[in-house]
Amino acid sequence: MNTIANELADVVLLVEGGDLDRAQSLTEDLLVRYPNSGPVHALMGDIAAARRNHREAIDWYELALRLGNDPSVAARLDRQRALQEAAAEAEIDELLASPRDNRRLLMAAIIGGFVVVALLVWLFAAIVPRRQAGGDRTRVARSTRVQARRAAPEASTTSPALPTAAGSPVTTGGRPATGVQATPARPSGAAQGPSASGQPINITQSVDAPMSNRDRLLTQGLAGITWPSGEALGWRVQGMVDDYTGYAMITVEVAPGLRSADLSNAVIDMAYKLAVATVQADKGVQSLTVRAVTDVDVDGKRMSLLAFRGNTTREHLDYYLKRGLQPDRRTIWEHVFATTWWNPSVPTGVEQEQTQ
Repeated sequence: MNTIANELADVVLLVEGGDLDRAQSLTEDLLVRYPNSGPVHALMGDIAAARRNHREAIDWYELALRLGNDPSVAARLDRQRALQEAAAEAEIDELLASPRDNRRLLMAAIIGGFVVVALLVWLFAAIVPRRQAGGDRTRVARSTRVQARRAAPEASTTSPALPTAAGSPVTTGGRPATGVQATPARPSGAAQGPSASGQPINITQSVDAPMSNRDRLLTQGLAGITWPSGEALGWRVQGMVDDYTGYAMITVEVAPGLRSADLSNAVIDMAYKLAVATVQADKGVQSLTVRAVTDVDVDGKRMSLLAFRGNTTREHLDYYLKRGLQPDRRTIWEHVFATTWWNPSVPTGVEQEQTQ
């Protein structure tokens, strides 16, 4: 205990002297050796606070308080929360201030646009009448010549109507016959719209694939994980991801060989493996639930029951992954998973070992 206290004191001196990189390197080494030490976590929070990284400091202080109640750490946590709120309010004020400037620029642009349009309209109104006055005589002469040329065909006998490929009779001159409108033919196989009689369109959708491509990829990535016996999960695991929220639900069926011996420890270890593999396989997963299902005897009947459920987040898992820490089962149960539950109707396997 004196050793860690001395090492912590050395790091505190480095923090006070401003040598934060050296202090963080030494503290991360302490985390590897003392993963359940509250003072070490609090020291990481001090380093983050010195760098004005309030969000990270809050996370470290919260973890330190989970490992041990320390009033001084609680006071530092409150301080960082206040600073984080102040920084967030300042950022919001800055965002709200910029639209006001943008609105001024927009109004100036709109007014300038109106002025330009008004000038163009005035110029158009001044120029067009003079052009029209000079061009009326030319159009009258052209119209007279066109009418003279059209008079001869209209006086001649109308050509017989010929059917087109679309079924609409036209004259040899290429114009539709009197009273008939030419309509384009509908391509074969094209989707039919509502008919003239008001018949609705029939649309069918396939519902035989409840898993999305993202679900399948995640499930395939988890299938290769093995139990302590060496048996791969295979078809006994399924992953589903909500594209909108980034929430994943992982369900695994316990292998038959593990349903009676040391079940709880095996399931806890597997839950951590699945959680880590999920956030590594799918970068969009932000939170997840791991569930384990097993067969048990209930009133003489073999039934499949939910044995374990644990909820965690990418942030919780990254804390251990980024530092190369391997948490023990108690840490997994109490800290890696924000909430955990074991079905009291499912034997853990420990009871059987105690009776033998």
